[in-house]
Amino acid sequence: MKKCIILTLAILFIVAFAVNHAKASYTYYLSTVIPGSYTPKSALDLSHPWLTVDFTTVSIGKVQLALTSNLSNALEFISEVALNVSNVNPKIEPSDLTFTYLSGPMATSILKTSQDKQKLNGGGNLTKGFDILLTFQTGNGVNRFDGTDITKYNITKTGLVAEDFNFQNTGGANATIGNKIQGINSCEIKDTLYTPVNTPVPISGAAWLLGPGLLSLVGFRKKYLG
Repeated sequence: MKKCIILTLAILFIVAFAVNHAKASYTYYLSTVIPGSYTPKSALDLSHPWLTVDFTTVSIGKVQLALTSNLSNALEFISEVALNVSNVNPKIEPSDLTFTYLSGPMATSILKTSQDKQKLNGGGNLTKGFDILLTFQTGNGVNRFDGTDITKYNITKTGLVAEDFNFQNTGGANATIGNKIQGINSCEIKDTLYTPVNTPVPISGAAWLLGPGLLSLVGFRKKYLG
């Protein structure tokens, strides 16, 4: 009887682990002007909006953030990008996240003190209640975020996956992502829609060993316990 229970647990573990960790990648298209804001001068192409934000689970505990600008007006640039993170099941404290720069324009600062404490510099109460704020260079230079620039970061924390960033701000804009465009007028933009894409996530070697380890107990019992 015990052999059957152990075998069943091992099989259930392998199936459940594979299913539960086939997490999604999320792509957000920022092409909606927050009420009261100016509209950017850069042409809006819905297939390539003013800013595209991708969260991709590299492995459980590591998410890659990619920000892709699409500003056709040479005078305009992105000065701020605001993000959110899970506030329930699990609740994640932004201060527990580690950002590692990979490529592209580097943020001059990343504020991530606690839940709901960040806001875009503009937009009034609508742009309050974000969790993370990346600020970029406003003067000319290699870290000015404009044109078709792409900047990438890895974000790490135990158990972190892409879907943990699919939450809205509490300030009234109902935005998962917000960004500020400057250069001619100050414009506050939010995501119009997002696309989740199911992708398999690599599972650690230690996790894979747990299932076979349970199975080996069956053989141990048969050989030594009769």
